[in-house]
Amino acid sequence: MSDPSAKAASRQTFSYSWVILATGFFIMVLSSGLNMSFGVFIRTLIQDYGWTTSMVSLTYSIFMISAGVASFTAGRLADRFSPRLVFLGGSFIYGLGILLASQTSTIWHLYVFYGVMAGIGNSPMNIIATMTVSRWFSKAQGLAMGILNSGTGAGPAIFGPLAGYLIVTYGWQDSYIILGLTAWAIALSAFALLRNDPHDIGARAYGDEAATGGRARGAHVADAPASGGRVWQFRDIVRTRTFWELSIVHFACCVCHAIPLLHIVPYAEQMGLSKLSAAWILGISGVTSFAGRIFWGMYADRRGTKPAFVLSTFAQALMMIWVIEARHPVMFYVWATVWGFGYGGVMPPYALFVKQYYGMAAFGVTYGAIMVAAQLGMAGGGLIAGVLYDLSGSYTSSWMLSVVAGLITAFVAMDLKAPSRSPAPAEQPLPHGISVTTQVPSDTPPAHADRASVVLR
Repeated sequence: MSDPSAKAASRQTFSYSWVILATGFFIMVLSSGLNMSFGVFIRTLIQDYGWTTSMVSLTYSIFMISAGVASFTAGRLADRFSPRLVFLGGSFIYGLGILLASQTSTIWHLYVFYGVMAGIGNSPMNIIATMTVSRWFSKAQGLAMGILNSGTGAGPAIFGPLAGYLIVTYGWQDSYIILGLTAWAIALSAFALLRNDPHDIGARAYGDEAATGGRARGAHVADAPASGGRVWQFRDIVRTRTFWELSIVHFACCVCHAIPLLHIVPYAEQMGLSKLSAAWILGISGVTSFAGRIFWGMYADRRGTKPAFVLSTFAQALMMIWVIEARHPVMFYVWATVWGFGYGGVMPPYALFVKQYYGMAAFGVTYGAIMVAAQLGMAGGGLIAGVLYDLSGSYTSSWMLSVVAGLITAFVAMDLKAPSRSPAPAEQPLPHGISVTTQVPSDTPPAHADRASVVLR
């Protein structure tokens, strides 16, 4: 006979796990929406101040470098202290940087306020949302990460056209004031709902067994405890080949999609599209990437994380060939539809790879370190594309660079393998009373995959 209290706890945990997922989704909307809408401002800034494309693109690169460098620190702070508080501090700096960017009169103002301040403020958002959702879901992780990362598609779908409308209606400076205040409003709402770990409210992660016996609430229940109860520590993780392959994959993948995310709108404007019509390219790609993240997340649950990532990476890379000949709005919108769907599949596996290969003991710092490589890729892709355009007067070489970077990503990802076990003992304490489950990556369907799990009590 089942325990009624266990059923009630299960219902409560299931409910709030999805609240956490929805909260993480809106954090991703905020993080990616304001970030990726920067391309909508490029031609307006060039026209108002006479700056070159590479000068303005450097702002985006500084933003990404600042976010990448700070993400390592943000991940370490989130591992040691409260992820909620790290998120709150970062979001305050993020909104403040965007507000101050509205007062730009020289290029260095844009570099400092938008590039450095907003970049540092943005750094914890992806990490905190991913870390929190990972703690709250031990089942359907691919679907959860797909829904979470669909926020990075919904972000530009919302903020891209919105930024275009605000610029046309109010001018770019008032637009940044409105967007900065919007950032604070969304961040405060997310902070009110966010909870670091199921343990904080006496709950369990979605998918954990209802019966925990003597275990602390919120602990993962292992399907098959690993021999010796050992977990990964960051000092051991950085010695593995897999960590560096993941870093290369993240870097090259971000070069691949940073180029169109930053430059597709100014390119479309150059081809004769109005600002609003060009901004809708971001909007359409955001909508289809939203669907793509959910589809590829479910595909990862069924067929494996690596196959989902490789297929979607090929899709986003090869579609860059299409945009070379795009001139008519319909061609741009077709590109946005297909490219966005492929782009939607590259984000959910990022966190899944880290969790499945290394578990949750050092998730924040590991994911933060790999995100440094990702942000450097975003910075490099956006800047190099701007320089190539200034040198050649054409975006063709930039689009081909995106193709090459995408193909490198796919082929390196094919070589990813689970690392050998770390010698770190399981007795080391974890922050916030969380537990760790390390799984062999699901590169094959779950029915055929052997799982190795570690339980910390």
